[in-house]
Amino acid sequence: MDKPFHLLTPQEKTILRIAQNRAINEKTKQVPPSKSSAEFVRSTPEDHVGRIIRKVKP
Repeated sequence: MDKPFHLLTPQEKTILRIAQNRAINEKTKQVPPSKSSAEFVRSTPEDHVGRIIRKVKP
Protein backbone atom coordinates (compact mmCIF):
# COMPACT_ATOMS: atom_id res chain seq x y z
CA MET A 1 0.00 0.00 0.00
CA ASP A 2 1.19 3.47 -0.78
CA LYS A 3 -0.63 5.24 2.08
CA PRO A 4 1.03 5.91 5.41
CA PHE A 5 -0.23 3.63 8.16
CA HIS A 6 -2.06 6.38 10.04
CA LEU A 7 -4.19 7.12 6.95
CA LEU A 8 -5.34 3.53 6.45
CA THR A 9 -8.90 2.55 7.25
CA PRO A 10 -9.44 -0.08 9.96
CA GLN A 11 -10.18 -2.65 7.27
CA GLU A 12 -6.95 -1.83 5.42
CA LYS A 13 -4.98 -2.02 8.68
CA THR A 14 -6.42 -5.48 9.36
CA ILE A 15 -5.56 -6.68 5.86
CA LEU A 16 -2.01 -5.32 6.22
CA ARG A 17 -1.53 -7.00 9.62
CA ILE A 18 -2.77 -10.35 8.27
CA ALA A 19 -0.29 -10.10 5.39
CA GLN A 20 2.52 -9.27 7.83
CA ASN A 21 1.60 -12.20 10.06
CA ARG A 22 1.61 -14.59 7.10
CA ALA A 23 5.05 -13.35 6.07
CA ILE A 24 6.33 -13.90 9.62
CA ASN A 25 4.84 -17.41 9.69
CA GLU A 26 6.54 -18.30 6.41
CA LYS A 27 9.91 -17.11 7.74
CA THR A 28 9.57 -19.06 10.98
CA LYS A 29 8.69 -22.26 9.10
CA GLN A 30 12.06 -22.06 7.35
CA VAL A 31 14.07 -21.70 10.58
CA PRO A 32 14.65 -24.94 12.54
CA PRO A 33 13.32 -24.77 16.10
CA SER A 34 15.87 -24.26 18.83
CA LYS A 35 16.19 -26.49 21.86
CA SER A 36 14.26 -25.45 24.90
CA SER A 37 16.12 -25.06 28.16
CA ALA A 38 14.30 -28.11 29.53
CA GLU A 39 16.12 -30.34 27.01
CA PHE A 40 19.58 -29.49 28.29
CA VAL A 41 21.10 -31.88 30.81
CA ARG A 42 22.66 -30.23 33.81
CA SER A 43 25.84 -31.67 35.18
CA THR A 44 26.10 -32.63 38.82
CA PRO A 45 29.15 -32.30 41.10
CA GLU A 46 29.62 -36.08 40.75
CA ASP A 47 30.23 -35.58 37.02
CA HIS A 48 33.24 -33.38 37.82
CA VAL A 49 35.05 -35.70 40.22
CA GLY A 50 38.77 -35.66 39.46
CA ARG A 51 38.59 -32.73 37.06
CA ILE A 52 39.74 -29.22 37.81
CA ILE A 53 36.96 -26.78 37.11
CA ARG A 54 38.98 -23.65 37.75
CA LYS A 55 42.34 -22.86 39.26
CA VAL A 56 42.53 -20.35 42.09
CA LYS A 57 45.56 -18.12 42.12
CA PRO A 58 47.28 -17.87 45.54
